[in-house]
Amino acid sequence: MRKHTGFTLVELLVVIAIIGVLVALLLPAVQSAREAARRSQCLNNMKQQGLAVHMYHDAMGMFPDGGGESSIITWAWGALVLPHAESANAQKLINFDHGFNSMANRDAIKTLLPFYQCPTAPPNVVVTATVNIPGPDDAAETNYLAVGTHRRVPEQGPVYGQGIDFFGSGVIFNGSKTKMKDVEDGTSNTLLLCEVDVMEDDPLKKDPSFSAYCPQGACNLGKIWAAWGTATTYFGINSHIGPGKPSAFEDGSIDSWHSGGANFTFADGHVAFISEGVDQLVLTALTTRAGAEVVDVSL
Repeated sequence: MRKHTGFTLVELLVVIAIIGVLVALLLPAVQSAREAARRSQCLNNMKQQGLAVHMYHDAMGMFPDGGGESSIITWAWGALVLPHAESANAQKLINFDHGFNSMANRDAIKTLLPFYQCPTAPPNVVVTATVNIPGPDDAAETNYLAVGTHRRVPEQGPVYGQGIDFFGSGVIFNGSKTKMKDVEDGTSNTLLLCEVDVMEDDPLKKDPSFSAYCPQGACNLGKIWAAWGTATTYFGINSHIGPGKPSAFEDGSIDSWHSGGANFTFADGHVAFISEGVDQLVLTALTTRAGAEVVDVSL
């Protein structure tokens, strides 16, 4: 009788089952390794941003402005530090003699910069920012803002967002001219930059008062690197990520796609991941530049 040298059906099914179990065991580890690499790249982005901010301080004698609106809309730190960053070529497109929302800067502010893209977050897009430039989408998004305040600023209209505070308690806020010596709590104990993102279905899109910017909800919303470059720690960390959440755009909250927390740059330039479960009093103490709080930064 001839011998069969191939696999029987049962043996083949056993092999397939074993392979399936191995894949199921390995896949989470692979995904975890990939996210660790993305989080590391995000931290590197923020390290480079912190270095650029420090180089700006060395050149100008103060930290850059957070950007905002009083009589005019001012450029934010995200644009002001570009000459000191690897993305200096983008700065060459900017005409600082005109506002960010001027037609003279139409092309410049649409520039999507890898420098401001967290690799874990959805890809940044060109979003709605100003009615001065024709078309619904006119400014490039960012995943990073300055930590400007710990307060919930009184409503100024849905165009601005709660992160704007012209009397900010942080290092970089709207209209700020903070010097290194003004950070009395210590630069290693004070937050400088944070992560942000706005959900695609942000509820502000459906707000009738926002219809001039977003007719019938047909627009992209997001924070931009050119102006309005601040966030608030009032809402904690990751309070606005996920379906059915409040408007991150309007509230100016700190939100990250990293599981369990967000990355931050401190005023001395070091970077760290802070858990979303951090005590709110600790987060407030880390925000203020001169609050005289004693805080354990081993987070």
